[in-house]
Amino acid sequence: MGFNLLLALNQLNIGLALEAGLCISLIAILLDKMSLAWANKQIDYFGNLTFFQRYKNIFFFTAAIILGILFAYLGSFYFKEGYNYLFEVPHNKGISTADFWNKGVDWIFDTFFVYIKAFNTWLIVDVLQPMRALYLRMPAVATLVLVVGAGYIIGGIRSALVVCGLTLFIALSPWWDRALVTTYMATFGVIISCIIGFTVGTLCFQNKSSASFMLGVCDIFQTFPSFVYLIPVMMLFGITDTSVLIAVIVYATIPATRYTIEGLRSVPTALHDAATMSGVTKFQRLFKIEFPLAFPHMMLGLNQTIVFALFMVIIGAFIGTEDLGQYILKALSDKKGAGIGLTLGICVAFIGLIFDNLIRTWVDQRKKHLGIS
Repeated sequence: MGFNLLLALNQLNIGLALEAGLCISLIAILLDKMSLAWANKQIDYFGNLTFFQRYKNIFFFTAAIILGILFAYLGSFYFKEGYNYLFEVPHNKGISTADFWNKGVDWIFDTFFVYIKAFNTWLIVDVLQPMRALYLRMPAVATLVLVVGAGYIIGGIRSALVVCGLTLFIALSPWWDRALVTTYMATFGVIISCIIGFTVGTLCFQNKSSASFMLGVCDIFQTFPSFVYLIPVMMLFGITDTSVLIAVIVYATIPATRYTIEGLRSVPTALHDAATMSGVTKFQRLFKIEFPLAFPHMMLGLNQTIVFALFMVIIGAFIGTEDLGQYILKALSDKKGAGIGLTLGICVAFIGLIFDNLIRTWVDQRKKHLGIS
């Protein structure tokens, strides 16, 4: 399916890409649910169980195999001409919904072309280009002082030295400006993703059913191959930074939403009851009790959001971005580019480690302050 996915990317075939991505997601979810069920399976070794109760799972598994073989054998009589679909579904002979999704994207583009073009122009001219220029025009020394100062304020001299060393490695490499472009794109994606993720996670947490549903949606989107997110936005917005950033936002919103829900769930029920007995409103309970206690989980979600954003920005090199990902792609296609590719990969990793160090240090301090370390 990986080949079909790459083929869909080259052909801008959203239907084929969506089908391949959905199959991969369903396989991942199936394996996840099966492994989780196996891990949670409880065996009563001391119970007075009958022979059937003790081995019922083996009986059901054996019966399923026998029924499958029986249906496959009967299918050889029903499908006398052509393929026996009860035994094997041949390649490219199954039910496909690719045309439906392709027509849907074409309809959106034809119907909202004027609005899409206006939004794309506004975002690039008034938001992205000024933000990109701000990052590129900032002197390297000023950036270093800013990062080291943040490290010192948050974690003291140790954190400052760590982020200083990581930043110096990037600054002394030949790709400092490309690293800034990568950071600018990741920063924009993370800001929007956190706003959406924290909001959606907070709203869904208010209801158990909506929270479970949203976590399931996050499971599906997280297991989708990252290439799938690029194809529809590329068809709508073209080969621009907008396409990459929208894909970044969609992909990076997943951990922000998930960790917000999980963080709010981690707040002890006794504190909810105590707050209710004290007569506080839901709004007061959310901002005075739940958010402060869920803060470590939510910041872990921010950390993961940054990682997801960096990953998607690098993947965006396949549609022609001008960040570190483009040079990594060129290094992969060069027989002598192993050293350059490794150095570029280290630069990307160090960008993530800088934010990871700052966020984790801050979270540890908050945990000590809240007495939950």
